[in-house]
Amino acid sequence: MSVYFAQRRKGGLIKIGYSRNVKPRVQTIRAKVIGAVPGEREVEKKLHKRFAHLRVRGEWFRPEDDLLEYISVKAQKHEPDLTDVQTVIRVPKSWLVRLDKIADRMCTPAIRFNRSKVIRMATYSGIEVLEAEGKKR
Repeated sequence: MSVYFAQRRKGGLIKIGYSRNVKPRVQTIRAKVIGAVPGEREVEKKLHKRFAHLRVRGEWFRPEDDLLEYISVKAQKHEPDLTDVQTVIRVPKSWLVRLDKIADRMCTPAIRFNRSKVIRMATYSGIEVLEAEGKKR
């Protein structure tokens, strides 16, 4: 797992993001990885906080000296996983309706659950557990 620094064009904004599989993520945003550090969401959050003064929007930051120096010094030794590995789970159509209903019940103004997140959760804990969780909210 890696926290990556990606840039769409030289001199452009830099995205500080986290991914288990960096290659498809950077392809989606049409950017090039310019550095990476090992870590998960906690590391990403710390870096967002550290460079908050450079934030433009979301996870995109201005490429100023302190961020560029951090990338050149700290983010060049780690090789992010650039393999294009995805897990395919075949879900029966009848489940999709159930999963959509569960996702709707689990949503609050502060937390949004989409179908793919609910499918991942169902894979780990079972759809019956999720249905019970959705009824609690």
